[in-house]
Amino acid sequence: LMTGRQHQIRVHLSYAGYPVVGDKLYGDDDGIFLDHINRRPLSDAVKLKLAIDRQALHSRYLKFFHERQNRWFEIESPLPQEMKELLT
Repeated sequence: LMTGRQHQIRVHLSYAGYPVVGDKLYGDDDGIFLDHINRRPLSDAVKLKLAIDRQALHSRYLKFFHERQNRWFEIESPLPQEMKELLT
């Protein structure tokens, strides 16, 4: 994504029906509450949402040009442990 608009990835994924796990603004967390009060068994998707206390959105690699310093910056960050556990 090149625009840098705030929440762009989250908004587009949610609109397409694939909200980011743990996204409390654009996600579908109302269903968790309704399932709970109606004593329905939790689906695998709901269990996944409850498995992490933040958004499961991570940038492994960023590259950008800093105009004031007139140079490129590259930043790498490994996947956090809790996200690794979501994928296993």
